[in-house]
Order: sequence, then structure tokens, then C-alpha cells
Amino acid sequence: MQKKSGLDLIDNLKNIPIFDRENPIKAKQWVMIAAGTVLCLVSTWIDWNGSKVLTEFSRRGPLLFTFQYIYYLFEVALVLLIIIFGQMAFEKWSGNNSFPFGGVLVALTWGGLVTGYPRDRWRPAYIRQQADLYSEAYIF
Repeated sequence: MQKKSGLDLIDNLKNIPIFDRENPIKAKQWVMIAAGTVLCLVSTWIDWNGSKVLTEFSRRGPLLFTFQYIYYLFEVALVLLIIIFGQMAFEKWSGNNSFPFGGVLVALTWGGLVTGYPRDRWRPAYIRQQADLYSEAYIF
């Protein structure tokens, strides 16, 4: 996998520390993560006119609801992998670690292509905003 890019994804997966003792998460990063989470929850509450979880449970029933949230779990994992590996690749290739390329990449791929553009023209902007916020928390 490392033929031309200089980036070995399998090796990187094995060597990624979950919590880096030398570079712990700073207070400013925790604040950005918390702000992004609150912003996401508030915007979802407004978008769904209440709790998305309760609304989906009442509309879909327990079985479909369970499988829907299993799907959401895998979707979130995939988006995080796009952000993480996009950021790592950009940093490796450019030597620049001050630009949230992972957020830009997930906004262009998942936000623009996967979520139904042009069916929902605001979804890519929303995903871009969330991705940028979490990418900036990673960078700063």
C-alpha cells in the first residue's frame, strides 16, 4: 500500500496511540470538542423539532431503530477514518500540519457525494462545518 504515496495505512493503524502521553489533549481542544458536540446536538434538535432519537424510535419501532443506529455507528466510524487518514496523508505529503485537510476531505466526499447532493443542498455545508470544527480541535 505504500508504493507511491509514502503512507502505509496498515502500519499507521498499528502505531497510532489512542492517547499520546507526550502530547496530551489540551484544554482548548476539549472546549472545541464540547462546542462541536453541543452545536451538533442543538442543530439536530432544531432540524428534527425535538429529539431525533425519540422521533426515530417512535416512527420505526424497536427493530428498525436498532439496525438504524448500528448503521449510524458504522457511518460515524467511516467519517472519522476519512478525517484521520486524510489529515495524516496531507501532513505526510505536504509537511504542513496546520490546515484541517481531513475536514475538507470528509466534507467533499461524505458531505457532497454520499449524503445526497443536490437533493439536500444544506447537508454538505453542515457536514463541512462539523468536520472543520473537529479537525481544528485536532490541529490546535
